[in-house]
Amino acid sequence: DFVKRALPWIGNGAYVALASGFVMTDILTLRALLVCGYSGLVAFHALHTRPLRIPLAWSAFFVFINSCAAISLASDRFPPAFTEEEQTLHTTHFPQLSPGQFRKLFAMGERKVMSDGDLLTQESVVSDKLIFILQGRAQLFLKGVYTADIHAGGFVNDVAFQAGDGCPAYGTIKCSGQVNVICWSQAELREHLEKDQSLAQCLHHVLVASLVRRLLQQRDQRDSPMLSGSGRSTLRTAPTEWRDMPHLARRFTYHDTTAPRE
Repeated sequence: DFVKRALPWIGNGAYVALASGFVMTDILTLRALLVCGYSGLVAFHALHTRPLRIPLAWSAFFVFINSCAAISLASDRFPPAFTEEEQTLHTTHFPQLSPGQFRKLFAMGERKVMSDGDLLTQESVVSDKLIFILQGRAQLFLKGVYTADIHAGGFVNDVAFQAGDGCPAYGTIKCSGQVNVICWSQAELREHLEKDQSLAQCLHHVLVASLVRRLLQQRDQRDSPMLSGSGRSTLRTAPTEWRDMPHLARRFTYHDTTAPRE
């Protein structure tokens, strides 16, 4: 008798959970509600004296599918705790990535310590690396003329990476003092991004934000009254990147960053 009285509550509760999923904007919450709803349907069918096997089997299958998806989302959103350095990097320079995406991206990279004068890229020469400066400073030269600094938190060779395979570096970038970097193989990174479109889209936003930030820094550096005679050379050469912006804008299509990440 108790089971019979409980069945309507179990069945209605299960369908309320399923219906609630349609109004959820957070994908993890949606998956959790689907797990609850289909689990309720499994219980509803299983508690009947003669359960309907087809609805029971499919409900159990949907519980399994959504549970796997929820676990994957939770592990991406709530990975093991970051170190202080990782937390600062993620918050400051990679906020577009989920914690799991950030950890996955950095696991693919290789940390290196570069010496003063080491070349990160050479103008008009293809480089197979995408580089992020963790600490230190590099100098950008266009046609042999010093143009601007690239500080910690900036990418190197990101424009060529976005343009595609075979695109040469737009300038020569040389380390100024010791520079700590993380390097990714462009081929390996592209291969991984093809399999993970969510990470590809979020990394795209990171690179665009970094590019805009660097261009603004170069403009401020160019217009700074502290610049001496070298400032006149910078004034002539700095617009090269700005003239590239229409071309880059066509490649950097807009995506809604407010949409929930899977």
